[in-house]
Amino acid sequence: MTDLVNHPPHYGGDRYGVECIEFTRWMPFCTGNAFKYAWRADHKDNPVQDIEKALVYAGWAVGTGEASAIGGHRKDIERLYFDHLATHIEYDWCAAVLGFIIFEEWSRAVEGMNRRAEFYRLNGGRA
Repeated sequence: MTDLVNHPPHYGGDRYGVECIEFTRWMPFCTGNAFKYAWRADHKDNPVQDIEKALVYAGWAVGTGEASAIGGHRKDIERLYFDHLATHIEYDWCAAVLGFIIFEEWSRAVEGMNRRAEFYRLNGGRA
């Protein structure tokens, strides 16, 4: 039986070997939400909506200066990135975007999310 409260499949570790919360618990609110909505977009019923939510939170994170406020947890987040995401960035749009968020390359993160949203729009919401 799936535990939808503590371990929902759309945040699960099957894809990268770690759950989304392991990253976002160290992030400021808007940054973490941008990360979370990008992470789950391919695994929910309305991926364009999740990407659009990620883009809204990314805009808020950048607009408030929160986007560069990972601060004291940077080493924890970077370790997770190199252990779980870095090997996927060449072929996985999401891993690349998540890396851009972690390393505060927000314009590249936004560009990647916009490209993926357009891909879904052109393909009727399916990968």
